[in-house]
Amino acid sequence: MKAIAAVDRNLARLAIFEMCFAEEKLAPGIAINEAVELAKKFGTDESGRYLNGILKALVKKQAD
Repeated sequence: MKAIAAVDRNLARLAIFEMCFAEEKLAPGIAINEAVELAKKFGTDESGRYLNGILKALVKKQAD
């Protein structure tokens, strides 16, 4: 099992909080885009794609 980079993990936490638990919830597209842009800047080369995938899967699962 591959460990998640600390930056990726914390950006995912932040996006999930913004979408699900914040007082003023952000639209999923906005929260995901913010997380992906931050991951591109502070994470690895694969961080943006990784976060985009897991966050979109989460949104899709909640919609079902």
